[in-house]
Amino acid sequence: MSAVADDSAWPATIPALIRACRADSPDSPAFMDASRTIDHRALADLVDDLVHAFRTLGVAPGGCIALFLEGTAGIDGLVLSIAATCAGTVAILAAEPPAAWRARMIERLRPDLVVLRDGLSAGGIDAPIVRYAPGPALLTEGSAGERGPVRRLDPTDDPAPDATAFIMATSGTTGEPRLVPMPHRMVLTDAAATMPTTDFGPDDRILLLGAPSHAIAIWVYTALWHRASTVVGGLAGADEIAELCLQHRPTVTGATPMLLAKVGDRLARLMPGPSTSFRLVSSSGASMPTETRARILGGFRCRLIDEYGSSEALSLSVDGILRYPGVRIADDSGAPLPHGVPGEIQARGENVFPGYVDDPEATALAFTTDGWCRTGDLGLIDDEGRLILLGRLSERINRGGVKIAPLEIEQAALSHSGVFEAAAFPLPHPELGQDVGLAIVLAPGAAVTAREMRRWLLGQLPATHMPRTIRFLDALPRSATGKVARLQLSPPGQAGNAPASPHERRG
Repeated sequence: MSAVADDSAWPATIPALIRACRADSPDSPAFMDASRTIDHRALADLVDDLVHAFRTLGVAPGGCIALFLEGTAGIDGLVLSIAATCAGTVAILAAEPPAAWRARMIERLRPDLVVLRDGLSAGGIDAPIVRYAPGPALLTEGSAGERGPVRRLDPTDDPAPDATAFIMATSGTTGEPRLVPMPHRMVLTDAAATMPTTDFGPDDRILLLGAPSHAIAIWVYTALWHRASTVVGGLAGADEIAELCLQHRPTVTGATPMLLAKVGDRLARLMPGPSTSFRLVSSSGASMPTETRARILGGFRCRLIDEYGSSEALSLSVDGILRYPGVRIADDSGAPLPHGVPGEIQARGENVFPGYVDDPEATALAFTTDGWCRTGDLGLIDDEGRLILLGRLSERINRGGVKIAPLEIEQAALSHSGVFEAAAFPLPHPELGQDVGLAIVLAPGAAVTAREMRRWLLGQLPATHMPRTIRFLDALPRSATGKVARLQLSPPGQAGNAPASPHERRG
């Protein structure tokens, strides 16, 4: 059961949430990693102390702190990020990006302070810098020794619920990264919106996997809201994460399918038997081939759910069940569509971002004239009210006016036992404009010809959806986040012709 049942008692800001955790469960673990555990009282005290340090270093309420976090950010990185949201706005960035990218992010964000790990190069940064390192003070320059005893924060100094807590940089696969602001209200609305299928409680331990930016916004505050504990794994190697599971016995986790499969492989060896400590695993960020699903289930041995959302609208559905009422399907003109008819997935409500930082043109593209956020994803709502994801609008193939979702073709191919992975993509056609191509990675030991594959697909797809070309590859191209880079398979200039969307899909 949720630890917070009375709507009137829901904290509206992250500082209020940290205080509530200290008051409700001061001695319960907040964060755990391989070497230490801190409880909610210690977390709140650390946050209070760091907020005063940020004030000493010149960060006024509402000011921006750029925090460069490594993939294995650890407890220290999480505490710093929480304190920064309580002091102002935190922009969480990759630890060691190219110097030109980092300089451009600093130019766009104009932070009051940049926080870097000890030893990390400061090249390309034109802003005040403070270093962090493990230890009681965390901040190692300009702060340690300048503060007296911990002083608890005055609630009257809290940010407004609509003030920005985080700024996330999207992956930028379609151009320069977008800067997505997430207000306190947006983050906590998502943290509170658990459903019976994904209920959390104080007895749960959430294993934190993946890059620190989105994992912090999604999982850390879900755990804090429901007084659960967070086991910090980050992007550590699968062996280290499996050992962490043996040590702390987490019950819930979520990540991309490929990362979950890698951890699942190690768990199958390190935790043999009929069960593990896990009761729920959430997959998001990419489609899940049958073989990958089997690896996840074989390692975690618990319920596996599919979660869908985006940086701009956070989690919208779990196993197709909508988490919020503000979700609709619309056609290219923005008109709502009835159940069963595919179109763009759109959302509005307190879980939706207010618009991109320093990019009014992208913000205008991201919203309809009546205020709905355009996810850029293709889907439908079936007769039972479940959301069915069909792929990206930008990846939709227009074959002579017939709009084809690549996922339809890929699912047909994956139903063949010899197919391990599949990706459909657009091909140029002199009369139709576009035609369908299909790339296939065969399962180990499988021997399937293009002719056999066509024969199989004829029984699965309408004639308008049949691939003109079938390619067999050793591996599909992937982005840095592990998603299939489907459009890299197309000839130059043959990416989908649907209206562009600035969004990066998370699920």
